[in-house]
Amino acid sequence: MITFTTIDSTYAECVRIASNLTPISTWKLHPAGIALDTHKANYGRATKEGEILINPAFIGTTAVNKLKETMYHEIAHLIVGLNDNHNKNFNALKVPYVEI
Repeated sequence: MITFTTIDSTYAECVRIASNLTPISTWKLHPAGIALDTHKANYGRATKEGEILINPAFIGTTAVNKLKETMYHEIAHLIVGLNDNHNKNFNALKVPYVEI
């Protein structure tokens, strides 16, 4: 079962892996932590402050792969910046998505 501790450790793991592929010094937004989102329409989102917000609906589920996919997706936003929202720069970024 996913807990907030699971979300926090998954965030740390995903940031570590993504920073090995693309050094954090080159990211448009530096990672500033993880929190639960109050906006429940999305799996997750990245903020202009560099925080990743995760939908609390993950808690109590076993959807670890979807959680990782969401983390990497939001980390990609931190890497390219929020202005490059799903454009060619975002789509060209190689991040380790998990197969569902």
